Amino acid sequence: MVTPEYLTLFWNGRPLGRITEVQVFDWPWVHGRFAPGDWPPDLRASVEALAKAADSDNDLPDPPYQSGHYDGWSVVDPAGVTTEIGVPKVDFATGDIEWR
Repeated sequence: MVTPEYLTLFWNGRPLGRITEVQVFDWPWVHGRFAPGDWPPDLRASVEALAKAADSDNDLPDPPYQSGHYDGWSVVDPAGVTTEIGVPKVDFATGDIEWR
């Protein structure tokens, strides 16, 4: 599988940042380095809550705000090819991102 130089993370058509160093590490999981752009604060809180729950092996939480936060995620390569993904697990402190 050839990986692109970078991907852009989108939520419902809104660009949220750039992903580099993209690699498949445990199919279907993909990992990369994430440089976030401008995020709606409530969306970021939902993603952070999900990442925290995923790390703790507890049940996934309901989003703290709009239920739509868990829908509409995609990555787009430089050629414009869009791939729908699940909610990414983002560590904003380290810049790590994972998705499937």
